[in-house]
Amino acid sequence: MKKDKILLLTDVFPCKNYSGAILSLQLCKFLIEEKYKLYCACVKSENIVEKYDDEIYAEIECIEFKKPKENSKNEDNYLKKVEDIIEQITDYIKEKDINIVWCPIQGETLLLIFNAIQKKFPKIKTICQIWDPIEWFLYELKYSEDNTKRILKLFYKTIKNSFGVLTASDEMNRIYKEKYNQNCYPSYLSLDLLKSSNVKKDSDKFIIIMSGQTYASVGIEKLINSLDKINWKYKNKKIIIRYFGNSSLELLHNNPNIDYKGFIAQDQLIKEQEKANLLYCSYFFDNNPAFKIVSQESYPSKVTSYIPAQVPILIHSLPDTSVYKHIEKYNAGYLLDSLKSDEILNKIKFIIDNSNSEQEKKLISNANKLFEETFSREKNKDYLFKTFDIPYTKDKKYSILEVNYVDLPGKRFNGYDFMNYLNDKTEYTANQIVTYKTSDNCNVLKLYNNLQQELEYIFLSFEAEELSVHSCLSCSSQCLINNDAYKNCDLLHLHMIHNTKLSLISLVQICNEKPTIISIHDPWTFTGRCVHYEECDKYLTGCHNCPNLDSLFPLKYDNCNELWKLKKLVYDNIDVDYVVSSQYMYDLFKQSPLTKNKRVHLIPFGMDIDYFTNNMTNAQARKKYNIDKNDIVLFHRAQKDFKGTNYFVEALEKLETDRKITIITCSEKGLLNSVKSRYRIIDLGNIDSEELKFAFNACDIFIMPSIGESFGMMAIEAMSCGKPVICFDNTALPSVTFAPKCGIAVENKNSEKLMEAIKYLVEDDKEREKRGKLARKLTEENYNVDIYNQKMTDLCREVLKRKHDFSGKKLLNKPIIENLDVKYMKNKLNKLSFKLFHVESPEYKKIYYDMKDFEEDDYQIKYSNINVQLLLNDYNKNVVNMYKSFYEGGKIKYPGLARFKLYRMIKRFFYLLTHDRKLLIITIKRKLNRFPKLKLFLKNIYNKIKRDK
Repeated sequence: MKKDKILLLTDVFPCKNYSGAILSLQLCKFLIEEKYKLYCACVKSENIVEKYDDEIYAEIECIEFKKPKENSKNEDNYLKKVEDIIEQITDYIKEKDINIVWCPIQGETLLLIFNAIQKKFPKIKTICQIWDPIEWFLYELKYSEDNTKRILKLFYKTIKNSFGVLTASDEMNRIYKEKYNQNCYPSYLSLDLLKSSNVKKDSDKFIIIMSGQTYASVGIEKLINSLDKINWKYKNKKIIIRYFGNSSLELLHNNPNIDYKGFIAQDQLIKEQEKANLLYCSYFFDNNPAFKIVSQESYPSKVTSYIPAQVPILIHSLPDTSVYKHIEKYNAGYLLDSLKSDEILNKIKFIIDNSNSEQEKKLISNANKLFEETFSREKNKDYLFKTFDIPYTKDKKYSILEVNYVDLPGKRFNGYDFMNYLNDKTEYTANQIVTYKTSDNCNVLKLYNNLQQELEYIFLSFEAEELSVHSCLSCSSQCLINNDAYKNCDLLHLHMIHNTKLSLISLVQICNEKPTIISIHDPWTFTGRCVHYEECDKYLTGCHNCPNLDSLFPLKYDNCNELWKLKKLVYDNIDVDYVVSSQYMYDLFKQSPLTKNKRVHLIPFGMDIDYFTNNMTNAQARKKYNIDKNDIVLFHRAQKDFKGTNYFVEALEKLETDRKITIITCSEKGLLNSVKSRYRIIDLGNIDSEELKFAFNACDIFIMPSIGESFGMMAIEAMSCGKPVICFDNTALPSVTFAPKCGIAVENKNSEKLMEAIKYLVEDDKEREKRGKLARKLTEENYNVDIYNQKMTDLCREVLKRKHDFSGKKLLNKPIIENLDVKYMKNKLNKLSFKLFHVESPEYKKIYYDMKDFEEDDYQIKYSNINVQLLLNDYNKNVVNMYKSFYEGGKIKYPGLARFKLYRMIKRFFYLLTHDRKLLIITIKRKLNRFPKLKLFLKNIYNKIKRDK
C-alpha cells in the first residue's frame, strides 16, 4: 500500500532545545518508524537556533522561510510577504505530491498559511496542533481588539475545517471536542519512566527542584518569600531549592538557599530530579483572560519530565488549571491552591513530615499510573495515528538492538539488513548502534561523540604500545551502557565484538542486564587474539607461546594465554545464545574448551537471491568491461590478508592453457601486476553491490583461496549468480560451497593444486555450466535471505521467552583486592591518565592512583586476574563519563583535551594503516563527507590518475 506523504508546517524545525519542537521531534520519529515520508516547511524567526537530532534531520526534506514580523504597522507589506510564502509552499505541495499537511498553529502567520492550504487543497487532509491557545499569542503581541476578533474568527473556522486536532492536554481535548465537534486527541511529550530509585537522600536536607520556564512566577515568588520566614529550616532539615533552566526571575539569583543550575539536557535533568525530595510546579494564578485560558487548556511540559523521576510532585496553582485537575484526578501528587504564606508553609511542613510515608509512596504509584495512561510512548503514538487516521503497527512487542562497528559495509550479515527486516516485516522494533555510521538511516545510531571517538583511539594505541593486550580498555562499552537505545531495548544482538572494541569484562555487565545473542563471525571468540589462526591449534589448549604475534591485533609481548583465560572467565559468567553461520564454525565452537558447553545455533547467512542472480546475460555484463565473449573470466577478491591472493598469483604463473583468460579483481588494486603480461587484469578496487553483481555475471569462475574464512559471503553470491567456486580446504568454504559436489576445494596453500583446479574448469565448458547450475539451485535451497531472517526471528522469540540466568553480574560486585598485578596496572593507568588529562585538572586527580615507593620493572601483568579486570572496568567507566561531560553541541568544553589533536590524528592514521585498513578507509570517507568540495576535488584527481594509468 502506498504510504502517505506528510508536510509539517511549523515555525521551529523538530529539534532538541525548544519544548514544542521536542514534542514535534518525538512525533516525527513515530511517523518515520512507520516509514512515512516527511517534508517540512519552516517559517521561522531570526532568533531561532535549533539543536538538531542528526538522524531525524537527515530524514526530513525541508524548505525554510523567514517569518515576517507579526502585528506589524505595515500590514500590507506583512500580508504580501505571507502571500509569497503561501505561493511557494503551494508549489512545493504539488511538486512533492503531499496528501497530509500537519501544522502546530503558533501565531497569525502559520494560521494564514494553513487556512490558505485548506482553501487551495480541499482534498488534502489537514491536521492542526495546538500547543498554547491563540489568545495567549494575541495577548503577548498586543493585538488590537479588532484584529483579535478577526484572528479568533479565522482560528475558529480553520479548526472546524481541519480533519483532526492534536491538543495540549486532556482538558483542552475535552473543551475542543465540545467547542468544535472535532476528531481530537491529546499529545504529550513521552519520556522514560525510571525504575524505583535507590538514590540515597541527605537526611539533613530537603531538596526542592523546579525546572523549565518561570512564566507562572507568582507562586514561585510566594514560595521563596514564605521559606524566608522560617530561615529555610524545618525540624533540623535545611531546605534547598535547585533550579534547572534559564530564568530572569531575580529571586532565583544571589540567594544562598537557591542553587541556580542553568539549562541541562532532558535525560540528565530526570536523573538530577531523582535526587530531590520534592518536584515543584507553579502554574498561573492570574485572572487575566489570556492567562486564564492558557492555564485551563495548556499543560506545563515540566510535569512530563517530573513524573518519570519517581519523586513526589507539588502542583501550586488555582484548582481550575489543566495540571491541577489532571494530578487531582489520579491523586498523583500534592496540591496547593493558595498564595498565603502560612498555607504554603503548612503544605511544605506536611510534605516533609510525610517523607517516605505510605501516603507518599501511594502518590508516586498513582503518578506511575498517570504516566502509563497519559505520557507513555505507546499511548501518544496511538493518539497521533488516530488523529491522522493512518495505519501503523500497534503490536510492536519488543525492541531489539543490533550492535556492530559499522552499518553499510557488510550490511547483509552485520545486523543492518536484519534490522530493516525486523522493522518492516515483524512485530518487533529494531535499531542498530555502530561506532562508524555511513548510512542516513534514522534507525542507525552512533555509539559515541567525536571526542569519545578520539578517546577510543588513545585507548587502542595504549593497549597496543603499553599493555600488549586488546579488548581490555574500551570507550565503546560504557558508551553503549549509557545509551538510551541500550537501556530501552529488550534484546541485544552483538556482532564483531573485537571490531566494536567492547571490553571483554564489560560483557559480564551487558549480557547480565539484557538477554543477548552473539553472532560469531570468525574464530577470534575461541583464541587468545587471532582472528584466523591458520594451521595453529594452540587455541585448543590455551594459546601458550603464540607463534605469530604480528597478524591482525598484533601484540608486543605474548599475553595470548592471559587473554584466552580472560575469555573463559567472561564466558563462564554470561548466559547468552551464540550463532554461527557454517558447519566449520559450529565444529570449532564445540571443540573449543571455552565454548563447548554453551548454547549455539547454526544459521547460515542469507542474501537476496533475486538480486544476486544470472538474469542478465553474460554478454551484457562483459560489455560493461569490454571483455571478448570467447575469454574465460576469473573473478577474485584481491587482498593481502587472508584472501590467498599470493597463492592465486602463483597458480596463474604456473597455469598453461590455450584459452584466453581475463581476470577481474575487486578490493585492493595492483596485487596481480606480476602476471599482467600473460593475462588481461581489470582491477575494480572497492565496489558497491551493483558493480559486484556485474562482475559476478561477467565471470565464469569465482576464485576464493582464502586461508581464513568463517563463512564466505562472496562465495554464495557467486553461486547465486550461477558460478562455480574454487577454494582451499581448511576454512568454512568447502562446506558452504558444497564441495566437491558443487564447489572445488583443494589442499590449503597449495598453489599447484589450485592451478590444476583452475585449469580443469577453464578448459571444461560443460563442467563449469553443470556446477554453475547446481550452485544456483543450492543457493535457492540454503542461502535465501528469507530463510536466514525467519530463523533469526524465531531465535529472537525463543531467547525473549527463555528465563535467563543473570547471576553472573555478581562477579563485578566483588571488591578489588590489592595485589601485585593491581599495583602494576595502576601504575600503567597513571601513565594513560597523564596522556588524557592535565596533571592539575580535577579529572586527573580523581583517577590518579597514589603509588608511593613503587618501583617499575619488567613485571608481566596477569590480565586474567579478576582484580585487574575490575580495576580496568572502573577506569573505563570513569574516563568515559568524564569525557561525556566535556563535549557539548559538537565543541570541546575543556581546552586541555584539544592540545594534541593533530598529533593524535596522525598517530591514529598510522595505527589504522597497520592494524585496520578497512576502518581507515571508512574513517577517511566519513571525514571527507563534511567537506564536499574537497571530496570532489580529490575524486577528480583520483579519476585522472586512473585514466592516465
